Amino acid sequence: MMPAVNRVARAVRGDIGWLLVIVGVALAIRIYFPWPIVFAAGHVNLLETDAWYHLRVIENLVHQFPHRLGVDPYASPGGQFVAVPPLLDFLVAGVALIAG
Repeated sequence: MMPAVNRVARAVRGDIGWLLVIVGVALAIRIYFPWPIVFAAGHVNLLETDAWYHLRVIENLVHQFPHRLGVDPYASPGGQFVAVPPLLDFLVAGVALIAG
């Protein structure tokens, strides 16, 4: 009979293996296959509305760093409070500012 520690270690290795397989499949579906569609000859083709939204917010953030868009004037006639967490926008805007 195997000690409990070895069984746990094998189970953890198995879980990590499955996690790596799932992450690999997800990256292939989300990045590898759409890459030639998104980055076409000379332009970027945004496929979803979230991409358009985040690109607009990031552009605004780069121009007004570190103050983020708080009210979205395009969401409704009177504007709408932006309740989206800003981590992605700050990361991309920070890389854009550093890159120049």
